[in-house]
Amino acid sequence: MLTSPSFSRVPGVPVVLLGLTVALWCVHAADAYEVGLDFSVQAESEATEFRDASVLLQLDPPKPFSTACVSVTYTLTDFDGDGASLTGLGPNGGAFLAQYNGWAGHPLGPQGTTFAECIFSMTAGPYETVTTTFETWDVILETIEDISVLYWFELSATDIAVGSGVFALIPEPGSLALLIVIGLAATMRRIRCRS
Repeated sequence: MLTSPSFSRVPGVPVVLLGLTVALWCVHAADAYEVGLDFSVQAESEATEFRDASVLLQLDPPKPFSTACVSVTYTLTDFDGDGASLTGLGPNGGAFLAQYNGWAGHPLGPQGTTFAECIFSMTAGPYETVTTTFETWDVILETIEDISVLYWFELSATDIAVGSGVFALIPEPGSLALLIVIGLAATMRRIRCRS
């Protein structure tokens, strides 16, 4: 049974849909999958490392073709008047990591395929608060068995960081069907050309 999806706009990201460029809307439908993390932390009297991962959300059955989107917001506040910094500690230096086909939070290090790694560093002046966001989407053309996210960063002494990040996966049986129809049409054309 198909259900009516709800939509939430991801600002500033163009999408081509049926030949028209429109703003990206993340679809929240019954067949969509989503993992995310929210945090609010304050460093101790010296720089402090923070790391946490979502659960490994397993797709049953695995999805062969999906659109994925990531939306992340981090806010950094200087608490003691000496400026603040947040430095990502992920595999490529990001503070947020979204992965599929392997757990991002594995104790030996992220084990999946990276969809997005972002928020590499942030700085705030004395008693200042700064916010940064990251949003992206893409089509994943391989079978997806699971998804997960990780935040991992170092925060300067006594300062505060607040953030949230979501990795959403929208299976696309309609798009897969369209590819099959195009493939069949191309095959039929080749057969006709040979005759």
